[in-house]
Amino acid sequence: MYVDIVLIADDAQHMRELLQVCETHSIEHGYRFSPTKCEILDGQSITEQFTDFELYETRIPRCESFSYL
Repeated sequence: MYVDIVLIADDAQHMRELLQVCETHSIEHGYRFSPTKCEILDGQSITEQFTDFELYETRIPRCESFSYL
């Protein structure tokens, strides 16, 4: 199964909550996201720029731009 998901959050805490919902849903329904194939495109201030986000205790990489095929 291939899934493209875009999460939009207004702050770091909201993004963590959304990621937790995605992780829980995937575990409950028998599928798994690949955190190394995910990217965080951060439009927040410099103070939140260094916040790490994770799925399954794996850090999601950051990017400065993103090309969607």
